[in-house]
Amino acid sequence: MNTKIAILTITLIISSLNLFSQKSNYYFIGGISFPNEKVVNIFTDNKIETTDSIVQYNQVRLSSPETGYNLNFKLSLPLSDKASFFGGFGLYKFKTNEVELYESESVIKTGSFNFQTTIYPLSAGIIYKIYSSKFSVYSLAQLDYNYVVNSLDNIESKYILKLSKESTESQFGFSAGVGFEYSLGNAALILEGLYTNINYIQNSKNEINKQILSIKTGLKF
Repeated sequence: MNTKIAILTITLIISSLNLFSQKSNYYFIGGISFPNEKVVNIFTDNKIETTDSIVQYNQVRLSSPETGYNLNFKLSLPLSDKASFFGGFGLYKFKTNEVELYESESVIKTGSFNFQTTIYPLSAGIIYKIYSSKFSVYSLAQLDYNYVVNSLDNIESKYILKLSKESTESQFGFSAGVGFEYSLGNAALILEGLYTNINYIQNSKNEINKQILSIKTGLKF
């Protein structure tokens, strides 16, 4: 119920921005994202249950998580000469990771599968202009509702794994960063650097913190 209320609230905020102001601005931006290893690793206890036993796993390149891309849309409403309120939604999609399976305390490989994480955030926050001119600098901070989808594919194992091919979870976090804006007349070129904490409000005490650093570019209208 709380998740549905959060989605509805943010959606209503985004929808209402254009109704109350003719000075709204639209942002279409995207770029590259760098996750910490916990974003692309949901097997935090280092074990996967099967119908016959418990098998350990080793994730390939776990120390260097794969990068991904992001796409975002924002709609902003000016609150003053320097501050604006905004709402938006987006997508984070990361490259596929290969997970190798081993029997407990064994070096013999017994299987593998591919694993991919996709995140759909709904966001609301504040943009504050630090310096305004043809070239402007601003800071931004936002609250995020993150709908996380974990997908498994190409499963090969001598045992039957007790894993769903797709699992989902809802997580609440925040993002903060800095942006640069270059005026093109009726539009502006945007460059942003953003830090995201996906699960700042954690669902359990044992949940590991998930973080993303993103570089984004796009246009403001």
